[in-house]
Amino acid sequence: MIKTLSAIAAAAAIGAAITFSPGLAPEVEASQTTTIAKTAEPPAAKIAAVDARCANQAWPNIDAACLRGSDKAPIQPVRVITTDRR
Repeated sequence: MIKTLSAIAAAAAIGAAITFSPGLAPEVEASQTTTIAKTAEPPAAKIAAVDARCANQAWPNIDAACLRGSDKAPIQPVRVITTDRR
């Protein structure tokens, strides 16, 4: 019985120490000292224009013709795994 109570008291002491230890850390202030280099071309400019009929489709009901990129490379088959066991 005493071992159980001492284990609970030790766990409570460790929990209290962990809970109140962030209050002992020094305070920090945020500052902005870094600069961001401007790129010559934004990444969005590299994206090809989307066909109007493809833009109105929502996942997962997307036509196969809309899944191809601008280079018209063949679509690679995807393995679908489900948890449905009927």
